[in-house]
Amino acid sequence: MNFESPAPAQNAAQNQSNQPGQQSQQNQTNQTDLASAIKNLEQGYRSLGYQLFVTLAMVTVLNISVNVYLWKQLATLRKQAVEMNSMVEEYELRGAPKMNDFLEKLKAFGKANPDFNVILAKYWTNNPGVVMPPKAPVAK
Repeated sequence: MNFESPAPAQNAAQNQSNQPGQQSQQNQTNQTDLASAIKNLEQGYRSLGYQLFVTLAMVTVLNISVNVYLWKQLATLRKQAVEMNSMVEEYELRGAPKMNDFLEKLKAFGKANPDFNVILAKYWTNNPGVVMPPKAPVAK
């Protein structure tokens, strides 16, 4: 494909220097060159249109693929949130009271055995007790 158009300045200069009999032949050649240049431009325009169509189709497919992926991720995240809420509720009902009870027993053991207070202070100084996390908001 040749997308170059003929140079009009060169053709005009050649037309002026030629004799009148050759001008009609030169005009016909110029018209043929111009017609072929227009045909090449039309072909290039169609090619660009096709490339644009293919690009838009690819972008659409990519967009649909990303949306499906994100939808599946959202569904998985919602499922995990429900499971996590049940685990937190179970911890609040069973685990936290047992941990607080265990800590109270360790403190009582530390009062009875002063050697153990060093170990107890090392691991439980910053943790006065097991803090209950705030209740998770319920999705509507």
